[in-house]
Amino acid sequence: MIEIDARHERFVQPLATALGAVASIFERQLASEFPAVESLCNHVGRYRGKMLRPTLTLLSGLAARKGDVTALESDSLRRLAAVFEMIHMATLVHDDVLDEADDRRGGATVNRLNDNETAVMLGDYLISNAFHLAASIGDADLTERIGRVTNTLCEGELIQLHHRDDLGLDLGQLVHLLLELRDALFEFGDLLEQRLDALLGGDLFLRQQRHLALEARRVQLVL
Repeated sequence: MIEIDARHERFVQPLATALGAVASIFERQLASEFPAVESLCNHVGRYRGKMLRPTLTLLSGLAARKGDVTALESDSLRRLAAVFEMIHMATLVHDDVLDEADDRRGGATVNRLNDNETAVMLGDYLISNAFHLAASIGDADLTERIGRVTNTLCEGELIQLHHRDDLGLDLGQLVHLLLELRDALFEFGDLLEQRLDALLGGDLFLRQQRHLALEARRVQLVL
């Protein structure tokens, strides 16, 4: 069991409530009138696991409001958390196809229960719904930046596939691939830095993120 510092106990219940709301947004967004689609979405919903990405998104919003728990009630923040989780779910479905995996978190993968074609289309369906949900937040720049980062992640996957079984890949090329993927993560950091402040009206997180990003880049240059 995780022990919570007494100073942070006041965040536990509001965070749990917000995560419950994120899960509901996730399920409503993927609801379909077609039983076959509904069944697939219900199955992939079991992949959510620890909800780490939505939790980090919500905590970032909390930091942006200097610990004001009312930030967790923001519908825009909760939708953003659901968007990130949906994109993550799509990558898991697609990864299972690429890896020819049979099991995922104690259950059968979509490609095992159905076929690769169904799994690929389900992953695409999750991605399209993620961007539909992002657009509903009403921030065009936010949606554009999420799209840019998603493009980078997909490019990284394509490059990895291109070099599969390439024993001639040298260290320099490998490092380049890793740096590309690293930069995609920094894009997400920059996204949160620039947009959470606008969504929630805070400024503490903005300053902290800028400082951490600059320090991290200095370390990278040294390495």
